[in-house]
Amino acid sequence: MIGRRKFLSAASAASLGLVAGAPGIRRASAAAGGAKHLVVVFASGGWDTTYSIEPKPDSAYDIPAGSLQSFSGIPVWTDPSRPAAAAFFAANAASTCVVNGIAVRSISHPECTRRMLTGLPGSGHPDLAAISGAVLGADMPIGYVMLGGVGFTGALAASSGRVGLTNQISALLDDTAAYPPLAGGVDARFVPTSSEEAAIRDFVVARAEHERNGRAAVGYNAARVDDFVASLSRADALRGHADDFGPRGVSRTFSQQNALTATLLSSGIAWSVTIDPALSLDTHDTNADQAVQQEELFAGLSELIDLLRGTDGTAGGSLFDESVIVVVSELTRTPRLNAAQGKDHWPVASAMVIGPTVAGGRAIGGTSESGEALDVDLDDGSPGSGTTLTPANFAAGVLELAGVEPKDFYPDSEPLHALRA
Repeated sequence: MIGRRKFLSAASAASLGLVAGAPGIRRASAAAGGAKHLVVVFASGGWDTTYSIEPKPDSAYDIPAGSLQSFSGIPVWTDPSRPAAAAFFAANAASTCVVNGIAVRSISHPECTRRMLTGLPGSGHPDLAAISGAVLGADMPIGYVMLGGVGFTGALAASSGRVGLTNQISALLDDTAAYPPLAGGVDARFVPTSSEEAAIRDFVVARAEHERNGRAAVGYNAARVDDFVASLSRADALRGHADDFGPRGVSRTFSQQNALTATLLSSGIAWSVTIDPALSLDTHDTNADQAVQQEELFAGLSELIDLLRGTDGTAGGSLFDESVIVVVSELTRTPRLNAAQGKDHWPVASAMVIGPTVAGGRAIGGTSESGEALDVDLDDGSPGSGTTLTPANFAAGVLELAGVEPKDFYPDSEPLHALRA
């Protein structure tokens, strides 16, 4: 049964995408062999990778103090003043693949963000986690959850949802969080009887069937009606997890997003998640601020991985054993400092891919001494020959690693096969 308030919640959930995925794509069971949860950590602003994952000693680059250190084969630029980065690689290098030299071909934050998260230029495309959630989490209350303000759903909005910057999702899941009492203590909620709930549900279903017999008989309109009807039962299922999301008004820290990620994945609420640590890596002034921001990033990543390793999965291992973690920023910084001792935007990106099935302990791709992206062999990741490494190659490689058929979404782009162990 669904009441007026619950009906409105479901309708709102449909507009947020808390419903079934879009048709026309091949789906896989969440238990399919090799399928992995996808957790994307978006380090917004554009990191200066010479502080960590792309050392540039003895070059024309302006670089911070530090020394070259190898962790299971990954070269990392470290310094005692940046202990979190060294600690991260000491614990996780063997399951981490660093990818440098992704030719993002833009210096605009919004456009580069779209390209690195979706693999494609322009608007209207779903990001990697949205694709993973739609294909592998089709039967879950929410296939894909965005914990911050970053994420793209495209045609897959019907299997995606945002918690909201202040956890507004709780207003859809808990009647008491939706409408505060009016002046004088009057309850603003409408509380239907069971017979009223039944009448409302019957009306909603009948209206949907009416639309199916008319303008929603085929095509896009039919798919949207299907999404809406599915949202009714999905909203009911999701409402049973209201306590997992916590109270309204919460703006989650990196650490709190990590904890909610583990809950969402382990409880079967969602298949994929995007975490937004809300970093400030856009260091046009005082590039030394990169040290503080990247320390926060690496400390949070270490916590996330430790949390996933300490959470039971569904196949006898840990949640980490069943996941792929992607860490990405939309662009990098110029090789040289500007007059304000900062660095500006650079049209090349870097990423890290972490997981038990990742070909870890190495860095693939790269940039030249003047900062241009080097061609890369997509099969083994070696730089210097092959093809330009594009965001689409990277995205297709991540999907392949996670257990999604990349050709369904990137038919013209060869995956970066080198990510696979």
